[in-house]
Amino acid sequence: MTLLRSSFAPVSRLRGTLRHLLLPGDSAAENALFLGLILLGAAVRLVWLGDVPLGLNQDEASIGCEAWALLEHGVDRHGYRYPVHFIAWGSGQNALYAYLAMPFIEFLGLNVVAVRLPQALLGVAALFVMYAVGRRLVDGRFALCALFVLAISPWHIMLSRWGLESNVLPVLSCSPSPFCWGGGLERPRCIVPAFVFLSLALYAYGTAYVFVPLFTLGILVYGWRRHFAHLRHWIVGLAAMALVALPIGVFLVVNLFKLPAIALPLLSMPRYTGRSRLVSQSVFFAEDPFGELLRNVKRMFEILVVDGHTTWAHNALPEFGYFYHPVGLCIALAGACFMAWHLISGRRPRNLLVFVWLGAAIVTATLTEPHLQRLNLAFFPLLLCAAYGLYGIAESGVRWIDRAASVLRIAALAYLAFSFAAFARHYFTEHSRHSFDAPPS
Repeated sequence: MTLLRSSFAPVSRLRGTLRHLLLPGDSAAENALFLGLILLGAAVRLVWLGDVPLGLNQDEASIGCEAWALLEHGVDRHGYRYPVHFIAWGSGQNALYAYLAMPFIEFLGLNVVAVRLPQALLGVAALFVMYAVGRRLVDGRFALCALFVLAISPWHIMLSRWGLESNVLPVLSCSPSPFCWGGGLERPRCIVPAFVFLSLALYAYGTAYVFVPLFTLGILVYGWRRHFAHLRHWIVGLAAMALVALPIGVFLVVNLFKLPAIALPLLSMPRYTGRSRLVSQSVFFAEDPFGELLRNVKRMFEILVVDGHTTWAHNALPEFGYFYHPVGLCIALAGACFMAWHLISGRRPRNLLVFVWLGAAIVTATLTEPHLQRLNLAFFPLLLCAAYGLYGIAESGVRWIDRAASVLRIAALAYLAFSFAAFARHYFTEHSRHSFDAPPS
């Protein structure tokens, strides 16, 4: 009998894990709201995936060709065997997304849906990750606020619907957070998966080369000052991170110092045939680095604060911005103020990690010409701030202020819900008839 029970133990654990994943709330109402938001978010990320947006972007087409070539011949279109980075048109293209697309192309064929489906599923997975981050950061009610703002965010909906390599980066930057926040850093087994996820981001997009070291340093300082885990656990985590990052590090050395390409039996580190974008688009290699840095800061401010969008309509629509600009921005700024107040007062020390995350993303964005794709890393912490604004707007403790704030919160929720409905109607009807209008670079 004991043997029979032990044979069913893995099934019971799997069932418990699935139940916790799909019904994570503390009440039936919370679980119903969680599932409703997940289904809503999944629907706007998956329906009509092959038709909206219309046509493949050239980078999507390139990724699809590389994935197909690796499947059929084991080499990319330049003849390198399983490269850690593609040469593409000569200046490079990140490789992680193509590897994620390979099983979908194998089973569905080389078509638009197969190329886009990995990103759409990652977009759905990000909803679960955002909820987990919210529970780690505050509680279940805040997690629902975080899930709500991500589910209806125009930026994330549009990001999830086309297969660009930079679109993988935000969810990879977000994925370590459930491991690290709350009691995560107190459990040594969480440190290694967190750092491995961060190191995988290095294969997703070039901005991770700056963001990952900065964010990792922030996690280390936070965990060390709060005496989480032993030094050996941090060393093991960093060693695992360095091991995963080693191939892309070798690739960067090859191309920065113009060394010969390295071709191993199961791995290649190619050398660009043209000028690397790492050199052509970074302030470190500009003729006037300081002037370029100031221009980048100005452009980033315009996108985040003034416009809320970019001129490229495949990233965000001018009418809605990345989060229903400017009202969404005001909610996020209010949330950032609440978050800072609770951090300074000692009520929620974990809020520091959100500011570390946002600060690392902003510093990263200033080092290359900003547009929405290169600001991807900033939007998860900004949306967490927006969720904090919705959640914390009625926590003053003064009855009449809290009642007035509750009315304001209901009005904000109603505005966001109506704005989302207007966005979805426009995006899936009128906008769906337009193809890509500019190169993403």
